[in-house]
Amino acid sequence: MRVGPKVRTAFGQLRPGGPSASSSSAAGARNARTPTNGFYRIDGPSSQHKPFLLKYRGNDIRKEWTGEDVEVVALLAWAEIRMPIVEVNEADRIARPSGNPRHSNKERDERYWIENSRDALDAPGE
Repeated sequence: MRVGPKVRTAFGQLRPGGPSASSSSAAGARNARTPTNGFYRIDGPSSQHKPFLLKYRGNDIRKEWTGEDVEVVALLAWAEIRMPIVEVNEADRIARPSGNPRHSNKERDERYWIENSRDALDAPGE
């Protein structure tokens, strides 16, 4: 897991160590990601609720990730949306990231992954 200063991106979101989790730092570090390859899928249509509510499948998101700088990275309507997980309702399989949806973010079963969770550490440099 990367440690260090947080950097504000052009969209006002804080990122650990740099503006893009997918880019490597000078030391070659990158955020831990789950799944390591591929994606999870939002269960059904993406949320238009304020705040954003992410309906997930199975055990893709865990309650212990709340407040731990673990982020949801979702690909919605040609945009990468990156938000820390604030709350998880495991019974209903709904996670609440720290933001609101945009009207253009209407998608169904869209891709997402989780970054920066300790249990996703599975490769050198993460």
